[in-house]
Amino acid sequence: MKKPHVEVLRPYTVMWALVFVCWTGAALGIDINALRDDGSEAVLAYDSIGVPAMRVILIDDGRGLCELRLSPLERKGDAQPETAFRSGDETQSRRYEWQYVPTGSTGSKRGTSGRGSLVSRSTFGFGRAIVLGGGNRTIKCGPMRLQWGAPGFLSYGAEWGCGRRKVRIAPTSWRSFSEVQADDKRLRWYDCHDGKEAEFVPLEPK
Repeated sequence: MKKPHVEVLRPYTVMWALVFVCWTGAALGIDINALRDDGSEAVLAYDSIGVPAMRVILIDDGRGLCELRLSPLERKGDAQPETAFRSGDETQSRRYEWQYVPTGSTGSKRGTSGRGSLVSRSTFGFGRAIVLGGGNRTIKCGPMRLQWGAPGFLSYGAEWGCGRRKVRIAPTSWRSFSEVQADDKRLRWYDCHDGKEAEFVPLEPK
C-alpha cells in the first residue's frame, strides 16, 4: 500500500489526510472497488462511509441534517509512475449536491442548498516532507465539512472525530431530495464506526 500523501493546507485537512490511510481498502481488508456507483450497498469504515453515486446520504450531527448526493465518478486516465517529486495518482473527480436543514426546522425549504465540485489529482513536492496539490476534497454542506476520498468515501473525522460529537449516518436508496423523509421508520441510522471493522450495509428503504 502506498504511503499517504499529506497536503500542505489548512490544519484540519492535514489531519484528515493522515487519518485517510486508516480507511483505505488495504487497511480495511476490503476491496473498495466493490463499492459500485450503481450498487445497492454502502461501506462503513472507521469515521467514514463509502456510498454509491446518485443516492442520497443523510448525516445528522445534532445541529442539523445534511442531505448529500454525489455524481458518478469521472476518471481522466492520466496516472503516471510514482517518483520522488510526484505521486502520479490518476485525476478523479465528482460533483455533489446538498441540502442542509437546521435542527428544529420544518421541511427542507427552511434550510439551505448548493452544489460543489471535487477533484483528486497527483500531488507534487520533495519526497514525503513537503507535498503540495492533490486537488479539492472538501465537501461543504451548510456548516458541515467533510472530506472526500476517491472513489466514493466521505470522512467526517476531520471536523468531528469519533466521540467528539454524536454523528449519525443513514445511507439511503433515494435518488432525489424530494423523496427524503428523515423520520422514515425504514431507515437504518449508524453511529460513528470508530474501532469497528469495515462492513457493507444495505441502502434503505428497499
